[in-house]
Amino acid sequence: SIDGMELFIKDGIELCSSDGMELFVNDGIELCSSDGIELFINDGIELGSNEGMELFISDGIELGSIDGMELFIKDGIELCSSDGMELFVNDGIELCSSDGIELFINDGIELGSNEGMELFISDGIELGSIDGMEL
Repeated sequence: SIDGMELFIKDGIELCSSDGMELFVNDGIELCSSDGIELFINDGIELGSNEGMELFISDGIELGSIDGMELFIKDGIELCSSDGMELFVNDGIELCSSDGIELFINDGIELGSNEGMELFISDGIELGSIDGMEL
């Protein structure tokens, strides 16, 4: 941990974080987060969030959010959203988010975040953060 948030794991999974929430998992799934909730998954499905809750998936599927949580998808993928941020994408990658930043990607890598920055990667490497950034 350098300057509070720069993280590197060098045994197959490299996790880099800077400027609060920018995350990279470099083993086929790249998860980038900046400005709180902007997420990018670069293994065929890109999920972006701008201005808090405007969501879009840019591999031919566009997801729009209007007035905070009205969600719609335009082809064959069902997304359910409740309680502000609980998201399910049911096409092999399930992304669940609750309490602001708790993320689960259930295709071999599960990334969980509780209380802001507690991270767990449960495919052999567990990364824990307690009290903000103690790693």
